[in-house]
Amino acid sequence: MTITLRKANTLQLSIKEAIAGFKINTKASLNEHEPWLEVLANKRKEVQVAVTAKSDLNAALYEIRKAVANANSISGINDFLAGLALVETEISATNILLAAGVQDSVAAIKGSLRDLVAEKASANMYGSPSPVTVSIFDKAANDSFAAKLKKLKRQKVAFKDELLGLNITTTIVLDDVTVATLSKHGII
Repeated sequence: MTITLRKANTLQLSIKEAIAGFKINTKASLNEHEPWLEVLANKRKEVQVAVTAKSDLNAALYEIRKAVANANSISGINDFLAGLALVETEISATNILLAAGVQDSVAAIKGSLRDLVAEKASANMYGSPSPVTVSIFDKAANDSFAAKLKKLKRQKVAFKDELLGLNITTTIVLDDVTVATLSKHGII
């Protein structure tokens, strides 16, 4: 069976949900009115069925993951993912620089420093005035960061568009065992 990478992603999510749906309870509640040996035997069968199903589904999941990893490498998706990760890291770093804001005017900084000197002169020995804190970036630097951020966001959109296209056009082949397992559990 041939499927796209996009479908493979959906299948992997469905498999994980199915695996999570199998509860394995290794304890049994017994009472004096039940045939306890039969209760324990039935419980062991239930657990064995669940363990086998989980094992089969895990095997199918990892077969799909291996096929996807191979397809990602061959189609160049890994390179696009690395590029996208770099762009996202650069966006994060640029946002930090933009958050610093624009440096106050020279007159405002000088005025704040004069006020600080005046406060220090009148401060008692138990307290000291807070230092003057200003952004280190002028308007030109801030504008440069904003322009860089816009460019990075466009690059991110381009990477995502390209990845979407590759995920829709790149295919993998599921082996017969995987198809049978997924069919058995109603996933495909």
